[in-house]
Amino acid sequence: MEKANKVKQDLYVGAGFLIFSSAYFVATFFFKLAKTVNTINAAFFPRILGIGSFLLALGIFLRGIKGYKALTPEEKSAFSVKSSPKAIIRVLLCIAVLLTTAAVLRKLGFILTMPFTMFSLFLLVNKKENWKIGFYLVLSVVLPIVLFFVFYYGFSSLLPMGVLKPFLSEHFL
Repeated sequence: MEKANKVKQDLYVGAGFLIFSSAYFVATFFFKLAKTVNTINAAFFPRILGIGSFLLALGIFLRGIKGYKALTPEEKSAFSVKSSPKAIIRVLLCIAVLLTTAAVLRKLGFILTMPFTMFSLFLLVNKKENWKIGFYLVLSVVLPIVLFFVFYYGFSSLLPMGVLKPFLSEHFL
């Protein structure tokens, strides 16, 4: 039974991430880019990331297919979809958090929006007994700041500044 659950997880996660990484890669072709001769621009790293995540998802999905073929008939009969209402609610809450983030990102800016988004998602995707609140708080505050500077200094690309624009513009514009 444990083997069937692992195979099911591989198939679902692999299929989900194949769809997501494909859509992500296609979305990188709609970035507004400066007209430069440079072949490495703001879309280069996201495209590499999209290709890499697609390949990893493909590996997980193929592992699931291989595992499914190795299951016994009894294990295959137990291979049914059973989702608890709590799991469905958590998925819907994750989608709501991401949609809220997309709605307020321009107004509040990346540095103010992402800590709340990351912290909320950390809590939603982990079971309550596995929560590490202090670690999540530190990670949720530090990573957005680090990513803001990586995008600015590494890729010469500004993430949305929102309400912090008057304070950050003298340093970053």
